[in-house]
Amino acid sequence: MPQSVHLLLTGGNTRRSCLGDAVGLVALVFDNGQSIQVQVIPGWNLREWKIYGEQDVTWTEDANTQQVWSGGNRHDSGLGVIDMVTIAIPEYLARRVLTTIEIADHSAETAGSLDPAINVIGITVLGE
Repeated sequence: MPQSVHLLLTGGNTRRSCLGDAVGLVALVFDNGQSIQVQVIPGWNLREWKIYGEQDVTWTEDANTQQVWSGGNRHDSGLGVIDMVTIAIPEYLARRVLTTIEIADHSAETAGSLDPAINVIGITVLGE
């Protein structure tokens, strides 16, 4: 049974103009039809993957988001980062079967652009 879901996420072209906009949604759907939904928000749990320039969102504030990798990138001299967003499964769903993980990009509707991109690098479900 699931205890938590860990998503490796980065943003592409995550500009300050979209700071605070809900640009995406992660939904964890269980076998009883219930779901957990987490909004993807630049500056909260999503940031630009390349740390350079004043125009980009280069930080996160969500305690459930932590940097798990940093290093060079092949495009320029900027530092690249990958963050892990952790979604805890509440007790009332801990004995249910996680059937679907949905990741929706709403940046065209909320930010008026296809950017920022939501780059999903990996997903891990921790269970017992």
